[in-house]
Formats: sequence, structure tokens, C-alpha cells
Amino acid sequence: MNLKTLPLSKQISFTSAALVALIVLSLVGITAAYTFNAATARTERAVSTQAEGLRQTMDIAYKLSESSVTQLAELFEVEFNGELLVDPEQQISITPEIDGPMVTLDSTFITGNYGVVDNFTKMTGGIATVFVRTGDDYLRISTSLKKENGERAVGTKLDRSHPSYAKIIKGETYVGEALLFGKRYMSKYLPIKSTDGQHDLVLYIGFDMTNLFADVQNAVLSTRIGETGIPYVLYTAGANAGKVMIHSQFKGDEFKELAAKESDLQGLLDKMTKEDSGITQISWTNPISGENRTEFVAFTKVPQWGGAAIVAPALTSEMFSTIYAMSGMMVIMGLIASAVIAFALFWVTSRLTSSTKVLTALALKLGNGDMTARADDEVTNGNVSTKNEISLLARSMNRMAESMEQALGAVKRSTDQVQEASEDLVQTSEELSKGAASGSDAASGMAAAVEEMSSSISSVGESATEAKDVSNKARQLADDGLGAINSATQQMHKISENVQGTASVIQQLGEQSREISEIALIIKGIAEQTNLLALNAAIEAARAGEQGRGFSVVADEVRKLAERTRKSTDDIHGMIEAIQNSSGVAVNNMDMAVESVKKGVELVDRAGQAMNQITADSSAVAHSVENIHAALLEQNQASESIGQQVEVVAQLSEGNLDMARRAANAVSGLKGVATDLSNILKKFQVKNM
Repeated sequence: MNLKTLPLSKQISFTSAALVALIVLSLVGITAAYTFNAATARTERAVSTQAEGLRQTMDIAYKLSESSVTQLAELFEVEFNGELLVDPEQQISITPEIDGPMVTLDSTFITGNYGVVDNFTKMTGGIATVFVRTGDDYLRISTSLKKENGERAVGTKLDRSHPSYAKIIKGETYVGEALLFGKRYMSKYLPIKSTDGQHDLVLYIGFDMTNLFADVQNAVLSTRIGETGIPYVLYTAGANAGKVMIHSQFKGDEFKELAAKESDLQGLLDKMTKEDSGITQISWTNPISGENRTEFVAFTKVPQWGGAAIVAPALTSEMFSTIYAMSGMMVIMGLIASAVIAFALFWVTSRLTSSTKVLTALALKLGNGDMTARADDEVTNGNVSTKNEISLLARSMNRMAESMEQALGAVKRSTDQVQEASEDLVQTSEELSKGAASGSDAASGMAAAVEEMSSSISSVGESATEAKDVSNKARQLADDGLGAINSATQQMHKISENVQGTASVIQQLGEQSREISEIALIIKGIAEQTNLLALNAAIEAARAGEQGRGFSVVADEVRKLAERTRKSTDDIHGMIEAIQNSSGVAVNNMDMAVESVKKGVELVDRAGQAMNQITADSSAVAHSVENIHAALLEQNQASESIGQQVEVVAQLSEGNLDMARRAANAVSGLKGVATDLSNILKKFQVKNM
């Protein structure tokens, strides 16, 4: 079921019912939580009160027993006001197996004599014992205490682990509860000295607490917290920690053994060991009944009773049963209240929204196109005066329907007029389109012609540009040639000058060669004369004999030197003649070269004049070609401008044609829209339409 598809009255009813149910259940939950917390506090107070009450009961019982044993101790102590002597050297048989020191009171044996203690028991009902110290032990030498088998507990020693031992060994009195041979006694241990002060004795008085403890046990076990919550008492200190003192189901170490298996019980024991009182919650399984128990537990210690603690448990399910029942009843009542409120809301909203059916019918008719439909009921007719929003909405919808009917009529008439006007516009658009098409074709033809003319001018312009470039290149080449000829002319003049200079140098070389030849001839003549002189000197030396031998050697060497000099001058003369001959040939050749250079200079001068003329003519041609090129550029620009204008005209013509076509299409579309709108309006029912 989808809430959105339900009638408005049901939507309001269901939504309101859900909100009411949520509010009621929230209140129930809050109340239940508050009640639960209150019940928890009440349960904790209950178990604490019970534990405290039982503690007071046990405390009173203990104090009564303590008072009784104190009075009995005073009476028993009076019995030993005489001369009390101890002779450790004299051993007297206490039992067939055990001997003890001799103790006398006014010459009356105490060791092994039970008259004093039995008379005390007979008079008071209390238990009496006399201990004598032997080493670090205390030996019972006389007692009215009997074992389970009826025998006297004489000849036994006080257990050193007994809580009284630590006090009496220091000479202090001890009062406390003790369990002796299966019976519970309120005990008092009273240390005394022998008359000579050399020996220690202890007087013990025990008040039988069996009946009193039975009353305490009955008071504890008869107490009920809830239906099954029964208090119990556990030892929490010393070697007895965890043992049961009073319990309805467990004895001895049974609870301690169970706690070793149940963590919550062990936690309770640990808590009682560390704290004097407290409250906690535990869960455990009773091995006897197999019941799983969740309990609130309060405990408080009774230190006089051997460090015992009273435990008061309360089963959670019992303490909260009323709360659970009340919560369930509140939930049921809340659901019933929600249902009643939902029904009331449904009835009220159904009455209030009955007019919505009329509005729904009107909306359906208007949605189907019937603009003549109206909401017709007592309210809209004015028979009943109301300010209900739904009724006001109905009257407003009637007015809206009337306004829509009038508006649709006006739209219908306007649509008819639009249809007629659109038909006229279609014809006009078609004629305009035809005229625009003709103008576009003419503009396109003109544009093509102008484009061809512009193309021709561009071709001529390109040719003129090429001619201009060629003329410029020719002029440039002529300028380059003229420059080269001028450079060649200058070089030829320089060559002519150099050749002439070289010819002069060669002529000077010929003259100098002749001068050298003349000098060589002179040297040759000197050499020949020297040779003759040397020959004469040799002849004279030969004539001189031994005295002229040295001079003969020198003359011979001079002759040889003159001979070599003559020969060298002959070689030089030959070389100079060869140089003179070559110089003559070179001079002749240089003269011919000078003539050739002069002729070359003349030719180069004439070539330079010709190149000057070519350069001038090339410049004139280039200038003329440039003027032609400029004129062609102007014509090309003009033709391009004409082409652009014609193109603009063609584009405008095409734009007009396109606009005419679009206008025709728009008018056709408008006509179609008017037709569609007219068809749509036919679906509405309107008066006078």
C-alpha cells in the first residue's frame, strides 16, 4: 500500500495516527525508563535495608553473648583469687598418655581436677577451662568442655592458628566467637599469672551460643526479599574466607567451590574481601535448581563474627515484575489510544475533506477540456456560509474555469485571424522570393564578368612585374659590368705603370751587369799579374836554395790563389754576359707588353663608354616598365573593388533570397502553428466558440 495513492483523508489519518502512536510510545518509553530507574533505586534500598537490619540483629546477638561471657569470666576469675602455684618439675597425669605441670590453688590440685570447672558449669551453664603455658603452647589441664564423643577435651593444646593465640601470648585478653567441637561459643581468654609471677596461665570461659545462633540463623533464613531472595552469611577473612556461616542451600566450602566456577560470585567474594559494604549485580546458575539467576546483591560486614558478611540478594525478575507488567499495559493502552485517535481523525478529516470530491470531479473535467464545468454544491452555490479553505478553493476554481473559458475564446478568435493573415503572407513571401532570386542571378553574372576582367588585369600586371624585374636585373648587370670595366681600366693602367717600371729596373740591371763585368775584368788582370809575380817569386826562391824554401811555398800558394781568382772572374764574366743577354730579351718583351697594355687600356675605355650607354638605356626601360606596372596595379585594384561591390550586391541578393525563403517558411510554420492551435482549441468545450 502506497500512502501517496490513498485519499487525502486517509493520508491525514494515517500520518496523524503514526505521529500520535510515536508520541504515546515515546511517553511510555520515558515513563518506563523512569519507573525502571526508580525500581532499581528502590530495589537497592531494599537489599541494603535488609542487609543492614540483619547486621544489627547479629550485632545485638553478639553484644548480648559478649556481655554474658564477660560476666561469667568475672565470676570464674574470682574462683582463682587464692594462692595459685605452678610446679613444672612435678608432672601429673592428665590422661593416660599426657602429663602436665602440677598446678594448685590453695593447696588444691587443679591439674587433672575438674571440680572447679564442673561447679562453674553447673552454676552458670558456661564452659570453663584452665590452660598452663608450656614453652610456647598452652595445655588444657582442666576443662568442662567435652568433645563430640562425650570425652573431656583435656590434655589438648590451643591451636596456634586460633585468633586468640596471638593476643594471649602477649598477655592480652581475647573475646570472640569460636566453633569448638561442633558447637558455637562466645569465648573469652583471660591471661593470669601464678602467685609468684613466674608462670602464665589462661582462664577460658565459653558461653554456649547454640540457641542464640539458631535464633540468628532463623532470622536470616526467614527473611525474604521478593519471593525467592534469601539472605546468607559468609566468612570473608582468614583461613575461613569464602566458607558458609549461614545459607539455605550450601554448607562449608560449597559456596566457595561454586564461586570458582561462577565469575560473578567470585567477583562478589573479592569485593567483600576488600570493602566493608556495597551493592552490585550478579548473574549465576544455581547448581541445585538449575535456575539462572540475575540478582541485585547488597552486603555488609559483621567484623565481630569472625569477619563474616551478610549478603542480601533480590532476584531482578521478581523485583521488576510489576514494572514489566505495567510497561506492557502502558504500551497496550498507548496503542489503543492511538487507534482511537486515528479513528477520530479519520472521521473528522473525512467530514472536512468531503468537498474535495467535488473539486476532484471539477479538476478531471477541466483536465479533459470541458471549460464549461463548475463545482456545484451547497457551499459554492452560496446556500451555506463558510470560511473552510476547501470550500473557498472550490469557488476559486469556478472563477478560474470561467476565466479560462473566456481566455480560450479570445485565443480561438485570434488564432483564426492569424490563419487568414498567414495565408496572405505566404503568397507575398513567394513573390518576394522570386524577385530576390532574379536579382541574385544578375548580380552573380556581373560578379563573374568583373572577376574575369580582374583576372586578365592581374595577368598583365604579373607580366609587367616580370618585365620590371628583368629590366631591373639588366640595369643591375650593366651597373655591375660598368663597375667591372672601370676596375679593369684602373688595373690596366696600374699594370702599364708596373711594366714600365719593371723595364726601367731591367735596363738598370743590364747597366749594373756591365759595370760588374768591367770590375771582373779588372780583377782578372790583377790575378794574372799576381800569378806572374808569384812565378817570379818561386824562381827567386829556387835560386836562394834552403833559405828561400819557405818563401817558395808561400809564393806557390799565392800563385794557386791567383789562378783560382782568375778562374772565378772568368765564371762571373760568363754569368754576367748571360744576365745581360737575358736582360736585353726581357727589356724587349717588356716594351712589347707596354704596347699591349696601352692597347688594352684603350679597349677597356671604349667598353666603359658602351656600358655607360647601356646603363642609361636600361634605367629608362625600367622606369617605363615601372610606370606600366603602377598603372596596372591601379586598374587591378579598381577591378577588385568593383568585384567586391558586385560580390556584396550578390550576397545581399542571396541574403534577400534566403530571408524571403525563411520568411516564407516562417509564415508557413506560423500557419501550421495556427492550424495546430485551432485543432487543440477544438478539444475544449467553451460557450459561444
